[in-house]
Amino acid sequence: MVKTSNISRLTDKFLEGKLTSKESAELDSLLLEKDNVVFFKNMVKDDYLYQRISEDSSMEANLLKIMKDIERSDKMKRKFPKRIFKYAAVLVFALSVISIWYFNGNTKQVESTNLVKVIEKDVQLILGNGQKQFIKSNEHDTIQNGTNDVIGYLADNTLRYFNHKNDVLSYNTLVVPYGKTFHITLSDGTEVDLNAGTTFKYPVNFIANEPREVFLTGEAYFDVTHNENDRFIVNANNVNIEVLGTEFNVSSYKDGLTTEAVLIEGSVRFYDKLNEDNQVLLKPNDYASWDKNLNTISKTTVNTIHHTSWRNSELIFRSTSFNNIAKKLERHFNVSITGIDKTLENEKFTARFKDKTIDQILLYFSESYGFSYQVEGNKISIK
Repeated sequence: MVKTSNISRLTDKFLEGKLTSKESAELDSLLLEKDNVVFFKNMVKDDYLYQRISEDSSMEANLLKIMKDIERSDKMKRKFPKRIFKYAAVLVFALSVISIWYFNGNTKQVESTNLVKVIEKDVQLILGNGQKQFIKSNEHDTIQNGTNDVIGYLADNTLRYFNHKNDVLSYNTLVVPYGKTFHITLSDGTEVDLNAGTTFKYPVNFIANEPREVFLTGEAYFDVTHNENDRFIVNANNVNIEVLGTEFNVSSYKDGLTTEAVLIEGSVRFYDKLNEDNQVLLKPNDYASWDKNLNTISKTTVNTIHHTSWRNSELIFRSTSFNNIAKKLERHFNVSITGIDKTLENEKFTARFKDKTIDQILLYFSESYGFSYQVEGNKISIK
């Protein structure tokens, strides 16, 4: 069963300035419902703030510019029905009091007595015979199979496999710990970035005229080498993501309630392994999500940078619950965060952090929401 959110799709098009007259009337009609109004307001609010706030300008200056833009936007008033413009303009007041911050170089210093101890672990490579190897940062070495044949090499935090013809599949597995990312080039030339907390199983060599199949638990960005004869399939929980050659991001963590894919280039078929009729076809900027509890697949259009920024050591949160933020921080920094009460757990934040420490990020959230926290090693307890 496939669900598509019209209010989400139309709001995104409104924010991009791409609504047709027919779609404008449809959105206006949807805004007769209270839940849709709340959704629309939050999306417009987040979009304006997200687009305007940058490293080289102050929050106050940005808010003033946003308010002036909305107030003098005669073009918006003419283009959209009164109801749509009313709900966009009323955000002027909300924007003047909202708590949002793009973290920049002027951040207040964190007290050195309360710093989180970041514990670094090594990436683990498991060969087909079960032998385990630990990969240290910036290590240079050759990779051998169980019979001591060289199958690839390791350099600059990247594992590259040679393309040898083989009639028998042999799998290797990479286990990327919390606090680390890793890059692998498969034997067909496909490039894969692996996010923290990811387990990735893949063939040492693919077999000609057979599907190129890999297995993912966690998150990865794929740039798949095109091959019209051999499909590339990512197994992620109960979902398969099938392509010929394209770029996309897949997130499917064990502790998550969804398996998600975002398409950057090309085309993708996203389907339920147990029921292939339960599927969606993705085009660039499409986002698909499979719900573990409901066994449903939904699709919408998104700004892909929100889902791929981790590749550049950037964390972007857009109306994200603190509970989900905490999970991402735990994976990104290899820390443990406990003591989150129900109120804070459901509080939503919009923020963006580039190359910031866990201490700086915690300081922001603690000052924004007014909580304190205690640090012991890499364990953070919120009070």
